[in-house]
Amino acid sequence: MEAAKKRVAWVDLIKGYAMLLVFMVHVDFVPREYMRIINPVFLSAFFFASGYTFSVKRKFGEFFINKVRTILVPFLFFGVINILATQVITLSEQEPLKEQLVNFFLQIRGKGDELWFLACIFVVFIVFYPIVKYIHNVYVFIILITIMSLTDVIYTVNGGGPLPWHLQLIGVSCFFMGLGNLYKRYWEEKMEHFMGNGVFAIISVIVYALFIILNYYVFDDADICFNSYGKNIPFYYIFSFIALVMAVSLAKNSGEYKFIKFVGANTMVYFALHGKIERLLMTVLFKFVDAKNLSHATEMIITYLGSIVIVLLTALILIPVIIFINRYCYFILGKSKQ
Repeated sequence: MEAAKKRVAWVDLIKGYAMLLVFMVHVDFVPREYMRIINPVFLSAFFFASGYTFSVKRKFGEFFINKVRTILVPFLFFGVINILATQVITLSEQEPLKEQLVNFFLQIRGKGDELWFLACIFVVFIVFYPIVKYIHNVYVFIILITIMSLTDVIYTVNGGGPLPWHLQLIGVSCFFMGLGNLYKRYWEEKMEHFMGNGVFAIISVIVYALFIILNYYVFDDADICFNSYGKNIPFYYIFSFIALVMAVSLAKNSGEYKFIKFVGANTMVYFALHGKIERLLMTVLFKFVDAKNLSHATEMIITYLGSIVIVLLTALILIPVIIFINRYCYFILGKSKQ
């Protein structure tokens, strides 16, 4: 996810913010109010950013080997490390090791798929390569990624279950990556007057908030996320588009937040390791807090503020780990020595 040689500041900011939102989603007691804000944007923004940085300059053979080295190998390494560390970090009874390994290699949603994004995006990159490489007509490109996305939507809303290696997400992933790729190639320069404008960024936030309210009152607070399509498919696409406009506009109008950019530049390791750190922090928290006998005020503080604290602590704790890996174990990530 961070193999690009030349980093784009606003793309790192989008990835950084999105990664922190991933942390938040994985906190057990994250409030529903936070989820309403997070869900429509955090994963679609990740795939959009991946599409923006996507390149087909290499021949397919070289491209494939590069993705094996920079995505598949780290996926396997961190996956096995996570499985072996599970018993110690979670401090609770777990599935047998054999079953965990089988589930990990099958990569079916909801079963041992902590690193599902890496498995998914590896497959998506392979599928997306010929689309970008050989389809040069913008309208044909848009029609194709839309059809692919609708195929996933139709499959899911008609009760289709999770498939190995998250194949049910390939179409919708290519759709959001396609938007990011189109934005870079054709739309960024034309839209810069708006996207780089602070007033426009504020307006985009207001519109996004209005759509959250609209979804709450009109569509009964239906879950709308990258792969959760709510109760109205056209509304899902419009909402997702507005979410991306807001994400890009906010990133382009943000300051030089080094911490966020650091997170965005190191999403691979953060994604791979944040789960165990969060689980450890939550375990420690509830060793000192009796969740069954909390006053309403204390419960509100833990829910609304505690979740934020856990997210920030997770990001901070992993900084020295990431620096160490980048400096001494860079080969794990498929990188060369800097």
